[in-house]
Amino acid sequence: MSEIEKILSKFEETQYPVVYITWRGPSTITIVGEKAIKETTLVPKDYSETNVQVEGIDEADIVKTDGTYIYLVGNDVFEGRLKTKVYIVKAYPPTNISLVATIDLTRHIEGLYVYDDKLIVLTTQHSCWILKAEKSVTPPYLREHIPMTTVYIYDIQDKEKPILIKEVNVTGDYVTSRLKEDVLYVITQCIARESVIEPLAENGLWTPRNEDYLWPPAFIVTIATINLETLESKTSSYLTPPIDKIYMSHDNLYIVSVKRDIHRAMLEKMLDAIRPMLPDEIKEKLNTIGDIYSKAEIIGEWLDKLPLGQKMIILKALVKELNEASVEETYIYRFDLDGIHNGEAIVGIVPGRVLEQFAMHERNGYFMIATTVSKVCIIERVGEVIPIVNWESENCFYTLRISDMKIVGRLEGLARGERIYAARFIGDCAFLVTYRRVDPLYCIDISDPTNPKVIGYLKELGYSEYLHPYGDHYLIGVGVDADESGRVIGLKVSLYDFSNPTKITKISEVRLDHRYSEVLWSHHAFTFNPAKSYIMFPLWNGIAVIGINGTTLNLKGIVDVNHARRGIYIDNYIYAIGLDIVIVDDTELNVIAQLPLSVNLISEISH
Repeated sequence: MSEIEKILSKFEETQYPVVYITWRGPSTITIVGEKAIKETTLVPKDYSETNVQVEGIDEADIVKTDGTYIYLVGNDVFEGRLKTKVYIVKAYPPTNISLVATIDLTRHIEGLYVYDDKLIVLTTQHSCWILKAEKSVTPPYLREHIPMTTVYIYDIQDKEKPILIKEVNVTGDYVTSRLKEDVLYVITQCIARESVIEPLAENGLWTPRNEDYLWPPAFIVTIATINLETLESKTSSYLTPPIDKIYMSHDNLYIVSVKRDIHRAMLEKMLDAIRPMLPDEIKEKLNTIGDIYSKAEIIGEWLDKLPLGQKMIILKALVKELNEASVEETYIYRFDLDGIHNGEAIVGIVPGRVLEQFAMHERNGYFMIATTVSKVCIIERVGEVIPIVNWESENCFYTLRISDMKIVGRLEGLARGERIYAARFIGDCAFLVTYRRVDPLYCIDISDPTNPKVIGYLKELGYSEYLHPYGDHYLIGVGVDADESGRVIGLKVSLYDFSNPTKITKISEVRLDHRYSEVLWSHHAFTFNPAKSYIMFPLWNGIAVIGINGTTLNLKGIVDVNHARRGIYIDNYIYAIGLDIVIVDDTELNVIAQLPLSVNLISEISH
């Protein structure tokens, strides 16, 4: 192994293995009508909607309500098979709660939308393939299976008899979707690969025929639009790196990809750094070669022939050049919604990677993004040629002009050694949460987008994973509670006052010891009732209900429900959605009704 290969192997040790295998069986659809209940003239005044990033742009979720009915995704094991279902529940008034229809699907359901008298169900049939694998004596069974996302649209004017009126198939695995007015946007991706990948035998071992082609992967990204009024659909496909995050405003769709081939990136930087040190004959030889790995092999052979002293001098200079090098870049593809199928996208590039959907924002002709930048820190070990490779991080904030996606403002070097856990844009302020042992909550002034600057911050133990605006100058944070050593001890809900953004203060807090919640990774699990001043989110065995009395948080209680998924409200009632049951409480958390959704649970409750 050459010295170049030894150094690169240190980087490979820090990466995850690149073997992905996913699968899902074929799907069939049946619709089962349940006993109807007597209609009521009662109409709810208020009900919850899915918690979304951009007001007016809906996002898919596993639970939806129109104020009278609840539509929810449920899983049920039947005859040894996992069947994925959509339940339609007559929920209001709660005293007449009833299951009125069930849609059975064997393919995985990603989420739901409700638009007027239409129910939209997004599903995927996952694929199975090997991207890259280590050599082995026995070749694996390599089989191509194209992933497919299918959108089912049902007419639900008669809730007891949903009728399938449209089926749209989109090649690729489901990534995400958005609903703006009457147009549904669905984004999928699938790896661009050869139709058949056959193992190539070498001395009794096998290896993929072309590892460069398999990794780093290029992906085919497809944007599908479906007009929910006319049911017309269109698709456009693009070749990009794999998608990391999506942001959609009322005017633009942003597809964000991170260039993560760190091995190749470091190799490119190494070759650029060592080129001035090479003799002319080696430089000329490299000029005739296009493949970067072949170039590295030639340089490695040249280094191996050098005396140890000369080799050490070159490697020390190489380490110095590479130290603090950034090896990740985020590519931002902007599509104008009005011309989303015209085949054009404007691309912007910023250092680092975006870790949080809410770390992106569009405002007044600018796109803003906060990233965590990982840099290589190389430390030489005394008496050895091969250095130790460490990773250091810092956090950055960039403003890009929407018209050309060029960087016009930047703020770099925030919270070295930490990463971004949460973000929220509110008015002229961008809030960022970073963490290592304590949680710095930064307030960045974005009144001048070309000159973002930190104007305030607050440090505390633990960190918030989700931030939600409350009133004109309050911020709710839901996240992890930790002790001074950084050990996680539960959940915490915090209320911050940023009326003076230069002096952010925490004015109230509720702790939930030894608890965990889906809200830590999905903002859809967070429900806020501004009229009744409480928030809800699922725990493993219940729905936590946190009251807000002026500037004080208090735990109203926990609605007991196993495998809790969502808490929603209709008028004065709280609906706790479990995996196979719906429990209805009043605002004092007294149980009003419960509706089991599986045959087994019905039997248990009846006994």
